[in-house]
Amino acid sequence: MATGPRVDFLAWQERLEQFNAAIKGHITQEDWENLSVLLNDRQAWLEALATMPLAESEKPQAKQFARNVAELDNAFLAQIQQLQAQAKTNQLAFEKGKRALRAYRAG
Repeated sequence: MATGPRVDFLAWQERLEQFNAAIKGHITQEDWENLSVLLNDRQAWLEALATMPLAESEKPQAKQFARNVAELDNAFLAQIQQLQAQAKTNQLAFEKGKRALRAYRAG
């Protein structure tokens, strides 16, 4: 397999790890934009890999690349589900706080 996709994958994986570190506890609009870029890059690399003519000796590396992407997909999904759960918890806590503040103000 050509070294390009592997190098790209490693760069993408590094950016993913940076993104995961950045979103611990707080997500900004920029974080979501970075996630979108990562997902678009991932899709482009997978499509390139699928259409790239490979020598027989390169096929194991291509399969490993696809497995690595699948593992990261699963990690992404777990991270997104965790973030959704945290957002729901935060929203519930916010609503509870609003009710408590209204009750306090009402006397």
